[in-house]
Amino acid sequence: KTVPENSDLSEEYFLLNIKGNQSTFCSTKQLIRDSISLEALKRFNKGSRVISFEGSPRTRFTSYIYKDHKTQNIEVIDNISKDNFRYSEAKLENWKVGNTTKVIEGYKCQNAEIKAFGRTFIAWFSTEIPISDGPYKFLGLPGLILELYDVEDKFHFTLVKYTPKEKVKINPEFYKFQKVKTTDKEKFYLAKKSYQETVVERARA
Repeated sequence: KTVPENSDLSEEYFLLNIKGNQSTFCSTKQLIRDSISLEALKRFNKGSRVISFEGSPRTRFTSYIYKDHKTQNIEVIDNISKDNFRYSEAKLENWKVGNTTKVIEGYKCQNAEIKAFGRTFIAWFSTEIPISDGPYKFLGLPGLILELYDVEDKFHFTLVKYTPKEKVKINPEFYKFQKVKTTDKEKFYLAKKSYQETVVERARA
């Protein structure tokens, strides 16, 4: 998707790694960030006095989202500064499946609609890939979601590549689990907002 100039919108690539009945969804930039942080932590533990995060990209999406296709449970791991947190997300319900179809990357897709996270989302899923999953926290349809967007087009996910035979190992997720604190979604977002506001105030001082 093209991002207009002078826009608050940004473009990023994400990875949906499906293994058995479970999946992990995350930003590829966050994977790089956490990989660099993990190596820096290893060097620190070995006594290094010089810790470098050179090459660490910036991202707006810091979460790792874990989904279970059978139970439709959703768990999110995210961080506030150096602290890692875990919270559970309510599973999505009340999909309204439509009759409109279109082809995405060679797969016949069908439309569906749902109200979630304060927005109305349109999904295009394919039963030709019978995996009940999709981008972000979305799952619960009888096929993989290949395109997803809200009606205001503030969020728009589109399949770039589907490689079912490729094996991907996400090492940084183990780094995320170190000293993780369990909380609930509302408390996490309130704490993150408070932290971000504090950082802004420090920058202005």
